[in-house]
Amino acid sequence: MEYYRSTQTGKGLVLLLLVALLAVSMIILAPHLAPKETLDAMMPDKALPPANAVAPLAILLAVTLLFTSQTVAVTEDALCIVLLRGLYTRRIPLAEIAESRPTRIPWYTVGVKSVRKGWLYSVAPGDGVELLLRNGRRLIVGTSDLQGLVAALRERSRALPQHETHSEA
Repeated sequence: MEYYRSTQTGKGLVLLLLVALLAVSMIILAPHLAPKETLDAMMPDKALPPANAVAPLAILLAVTLLFTSQTVAVTEDALCIVLLRGLYTRRIPLAEIAESRPTRIPWYTVGVKSVRKGWLYSVAPGDGVELLLRNGRRLIVGTSDLQGLVAALRERSRALPQHETHSEA
């Protein structure tokens, strides 16, 4: 059962990829729109065939669709991070989370990447939750609903049986 779900969209990343899509489209279409005399003078027999023109556009469109959103869900016993429109899911049992606290994600650190003692999952700068795990590792998870995610994590952690929430020393 899910107690919380929120999807974060990387609007800046979407905009950047759409600008790149437009630029590549213009580069590909320009030779086909120019008068034949101009085209022959500039680059005789060098226009991209239509089949080659579709590949870069398809790649940019796929990247835009796959890499610009992230869903975070809190279930009965785990935090789930869903990326690539469901092709990748990271599940962290709530019993492994020692502490969660709000944090800020700077514009230059978005993505899925290794950070000091852990991993960052975010498609946009801004709010995030830093999770300190019982094994000493940490995760930083971007969110567009900071208060909702923190509240869901705290509520579900309190609901876990006591023997699950404390590791033995």
